Formats: sequence, structure tokens, C-alpha cells
Amino acid sequence: MLKTVKTSAKKTHVEVTNLVIPGLNDTDEMFEKLTDFLADINPLIPLHFSRYHPNFRISNPVTQEKTLYRAAQIARRKLKHVYIGNIPSDTHNQTTCPTCGKLVVERAGYTLLKMSVTNGLCNFCGSETGVVTS
Repeated sequence: MLKTVKTSAKKTHVEVTNLVIPGLNDTDEMFEKLTDFLADINPLIPLHFSRYHPNFRISNPVTQEKTLYRAAQIARRKLKHVYIGNIPSDTHNQTTCPTCGKLVVERAGYTLLKMSVTNGLCNFCGSETGVVTS
């Protein structure tokens, strides 16, 4: 999978989702390795940490929100767009400009409320955001 991300990122927009499962991939070391890998390719690659819920064949406990916040904190040291999913909060799904820090994409769940990006550039400062618009 990592080779595919590296190859694809050279030619197209790539986003990575990491389903965080307690006891399998929820250590700081694993979060740091993934972050370092993506940052070496491009710090604008969006990384989503998703909360795991027990289902079908895996019965590990549900991912604690504090684990997702810790993962995001680690990733934000090197990546510009880090999100948390599968939790009842919209505050972790907003996109800010990596240069000026202003909110450029506002969402409520899966609904786009506001977009302040034109051709990938921040409408406030003109910097590259890494946001793909069509």
C-alpha cells in the first residue's frame, strides 16, 4: 500500500485513511511512522484517522477518542491536513490554509458549507492549499 501511495502522489491527488484499531495500530510509534512517510512525499497529503467500531470478525474495543486526538496531534507536527472521523464532532473535519491559517473548507458531516479555495489556492492569501477543486 505504501508504494502505491508514493507512486500515485506523483501523478494525482492522494488522501490516506487510517482505521485506528486498539491493540493493532494505535501506538505513537505507528502514528509517527505513517506521518513521516507521508510528510516525506508531500506534507499536503490529507491524513484521516478513523475511529474503529467492533464488527463482524474483529472484536477489539472501540477506539477511544483520546487516541484519535493523540494521533492527530502527532501527525499535525508534519502534515498540513489531518482529520478525525467517525466521532460526533465536526470540528475535526475542517480545512485551514497551511499558510495563513484561515478556514478554507467548512463541512458539517458530509455536507460542504463553505469553500474559500479557487484552483487550489487560498482565497485569502493566495497560497497553495493542497485542496482539489473541480
